[in-house]
Amino acid sequence: MAAPTATLNFSRFCFKNQQVFNEPFESRILPDLTTRRQEMIHYDMEQWQSSQWHKGTRYYSIELCQNLFGEWVVRRTWGGKNTLGAGKFKTDVCKDHTHAKEVYRKQLLHRILRGYEEQ
Repeated sequence: MAAPTATLNFSRFCFKNQQVFNEPFESRILPDLTTRRQEMIHYDMEQWQSSQWHKGTRYYSIELCQNLFGEWVVRRTWGGKNTLGAGKFKTDVCKDHTHAKEVYRKQLLHRILRGYEEQ
């Protein structure tokens, strides 16, 4: 004779101090994290920009985008063309999209004044 088996659906019942609750633990204690993340983080990819520049054997790349947390960042990468992937980079986190656009515009102007050509 086979031993009786019992299965518990923990998504339906939670036990605490030997009491049974008919709702999942997450809905009683934690907010719906998926909905909350969607409300908090908004990606506006139409506002993202990028430019690539070169001058002799040097390259420079700049991107205006959002990071994983939805913050606006300006990411700069530069180095020698012969060492692609081994260059340096810097990421500036900005307080909002307007500030990020201003930083991006200043960097583009700086590249023009330094004699870089856009690719």
